[in-house]
Amino acid sequence: MSAPNTPDQPMTAELLAAYLATGYRLTLPGPDGATLALRVGRRHPGLDRWLVRHHPGVSDWTWLTAVNPRSRPLGRAANLQRLTDLVAALAAAGFDCCPGLARDPTGRWPDEASVFVPGMKAATGCDWGRRFEQHAILAGAIGRAARLWLCGPPAPA
Repeated sequence: MSAPNTPDQPMTAELLAAYLATGYRLTLPGPDGATLALRVGRRHPGLDRWLVRHHPGVSDWTWLTAVNPRSRPLGRAANLQRLTDLVAALAAAGFDCCPGLARDPTGRWPDEASVFVPGMKAATGCDWGRRFEQHAILAGAIGRAARLWLCGPPAPA
């Protein structure tokens, strides 16, 4: 999430509250076609059923973005390139992903294009979040509530 017209932001209480309030919208591919609003702290039985049906043996999932690194607003073209790079890197690493949209219910923060990655564990998602300069990711597993995971800064090279 990134506030309009702000420089690179540290993870503040206000920013954390915005992440926690966000709805993470996903339209499931395939004949199911349901649109889900994933939320921090909630279970998502519709998503669980979809995972069991379409990704047997997979229980974990992660929600990632590459846009607006460290909550620093970028232009549309730069964000699109970052998201394209994320999707290509995920595919090269063997991950499938579905497009999604992170939406602030208050409308204060702009929508952010994102991806839902079935089969990615939270720790791996945090590695990807750090790689793409994100403060946090959303992750969950079948039968468990979705959790916001803070990624922290990248490890020194």
